Amino acid sequence: MTAMNSMLSAALAFGAMAFVQSASATVAPPPCKGDICTAKDKLVLSGVVETKCSLKVNAKAEATKLNIVDGEANTLVATVTESTNHLAGYKVTMSSANGGNLVHTSVPSEKVAYKLSYDGGAYLSPTTSAQQVKLTGALVAPVVDNSDVKINFAGKPSALAGTFSDTVTFEIAAL
Repeated sequence: MTAMNSMLSAALAFGAMAFVQSASATVAPPPCKGDICTAKDKLVLSGVVETKCSLKVNAKAEATKLNIVDGEANTLVATVTESTNHLAGYKVTMSSANGGNLVHTSVPSEKVAYKLSYDGGAYLSPTTSAQQVKLTGALVAPVVDNSDVKINFAGKPSALAGTFSDTVTFEIAAL
C-alpha cells in the first residue's frame, strides 16, 4: 500500500502542477515566436498652465496736474497694461472712490464732476460700484494690451485754492 500511496501522491502532485501551469498560462503574455517578441503599454503625459491676469496703471504726469479752473478735454491721464492667458477672454472694470468727482481735500463739499474714456470707448461718469469698461472675446493666444485712459470735465472758475482728487480703481477678470 505504501507504493500505491506514493504513486497516488505523485499523481496528485503532478496534476496539481499541471493545474498551476495551465492557470498561469492564461495570464502570461502571448508567446513569442522564435526570436521575435513584442509588448506595449502607454504613458500619458500632461501639464497644467494656470490662468494668469494682471493689470498695471501707468499714470501720466497730467494725472496730477489737472486744470481744475479751466477744465480738461480728452486729456490722456494713464495707460493701463492688461495681460492674460485665459482662452475665454477678459473684462476690465473701473470704480471711483468719490463717485466720479474730484473732491477738495479740505472742503469735501467742493467737487468737480468728470468723465473717463477707457481704450477709446465712450466717456463715462465713474461710480463707486464697478462699471465694465472693456470686454474681449475669446483669445487664441496670450494677450498684452495697452488701453489709454482720458479725462473730460468742465472747469470751475470759482474753485477754492487747494487740491482736488479722486482715486479710480481698475480691475481685470478672466471670463
